Amino acid sequence: MRRTLKFDGTAYSRSSTKETGPPGEAEILTLNPQREQLLLEKTGWADVFPGTLNVKVSKSTVQDLCKLKSAFFEPPVVYPPKYAGIPAKRGGYHYYNARVKVADGRKLPVLVRRCENPHKDVVEILADVGLRDTLGITDGQAVNIRLRAPVVAGDRYFYRADGTAANVEGLYQGGHAFLIASGPSFKYVNRGPLKYCFTMGMNNSPKAMMPKFRPNLWTCVDGADKFLHTLWRDPAVCCVVPDSHVKKALWDSDRKEPVGLAVKDCPNVLFFNRTSGFNAETWLTEPGICWGNGSKTKDANGVRGKRSVFLCAIKILAQLGFTSIYLCGVDFNMVEGNAYSFDQTKTKGGCKGNNSSYKQLQWRFEQLQPKFEAAGLSVFNCNPKSALTAFPFMDIDEAVTRAITWTDDPRAWMDGELEDTAGLYQSKWYVCPSCKHHQRFEKEECKNGTAKCAGCDRTVTEEDRKKYCRDPDQGNIASGAE
Repeated sequence: MRRTLKFDGTAYSRSSTKETGPPGEAEILTLNPQREQLLLEKTGWADVFPGTLNVKVSKSTVQDLCKLKSAFFEPPVVYPPKYAGIPAKRGGYHYYNARVKVADGRKLPVLVRRCENPHKDVVEILADVGLRDTLGITDGQAVNIRLRAPVVAGDRYFYRADGTAANVEGLYQGGHAFLIASGPSFKYVNRGPLKYCFTMGMNNSPKAMMPKFRPNLWTCVDGADKFLHTLWRDPAVCCVVPDSHVKKALWDSDRKEPVGLAVKDCPNVLFFNRTSGFNAETWLTEPGICWGNGSKTKDANGVRGKRSVFLCAIKILAQLGFTSIYLCGVDFNMVEGNAYSFDQTKTKGGCKGNNSSYKQLQWRFEQLQPKFEAAGLSVFNCNPKSALTAFPFMDIDEAVTRAITWTDDPRAWMDGELEDTAGLYQSKWYVCPSCKHHQRFEKEECKNGTAKCAGCDRTVTEEDRKKYCRDPDQGNIASGAE
């Protein structure tokens, strides 16, 4: 996830302006020609100005800066012998791409630099020109800096609104999930059993799920105001969306007015870094979540663009640990007048554009399918008439049976006929010392002599019940159940 950091600072002259102070940037560049080479290579500048704009900032600003991943790092440099201890003290330098702006609105692209072991209230600003002369900056003058960079925990996929890592990767390891798209075929699916399964919606597909159930997960890639505000505000639905949505405003489609909230104000929302540049070889494991190509970039099939929320949804489920994904409402054939499973029209031209995207997604999923299989990810299409044929078909009833893995009889479980709770609070898990049979006994039946092992007919006494308890420490644990 990338975060925008804006902060104000005050320009000042450091001790290098004094004869007794440490060397300034011009002298350091002379002693370390590799620094100039590094800066030119990373920035594309024609020149590096031999000096820095030193800016005093708040301690919290430096702390916030340290939470962001730098554009590049420079190892400790050489100082004159008199100051030979400074490089080790500073521990190298982190550089961030940014812009600096002064009060009259003039601004320039710059690099922000901080030490590995940062000063509490100091950053340095570098540019290809002298910032003081170009922007008329003098000591004591306020400047505004704006930079955008990934958070430090860049190996994570999911983040909260404040940029901290959510650490939910693999949370549903080995799980089964139904991914529900907006194709009109979903209107004819028996939706009742899906309320017992883990489900994920895309765009406005949850409208077609009502009133039977709400999705556990939901995602989108277009503007926040295009989707139901109830999804954003429902704490029972975990919304997983691009980090560009953090400050996007919500729209109430019932009242036809703004909600007065932004995405960051909503509960149970996670963010991800949405990327472009589809490559089937790296798509499943590369940082960020790729939704296709930009309009000027071709994939290996020679096709530009064709971005889709569908790609993001599959990657989200995979990163959360699901190993079986069942597709519903994935028709891949849009027809004017019957485009969605809910109230929404689509022009003839819009249908043509979507169908063109479906053809390219078909090719991309054909390339991805072997990668999914190698990674242990199984994807099935539950629509027998779908034009998406990259994944094998599975009847939705079979998919539901497979998804409810925690019982041997899913139908009886859904009907409430299973889950015997009688005696669970009063009885103890007993393992027979003679035949190793597992069973449960209550205290009273052991006291009155009616407790018999079902495996070898051994009489179980109260002493046996305690001695051969599956958890011998059970009696020492205070339990609300008791």
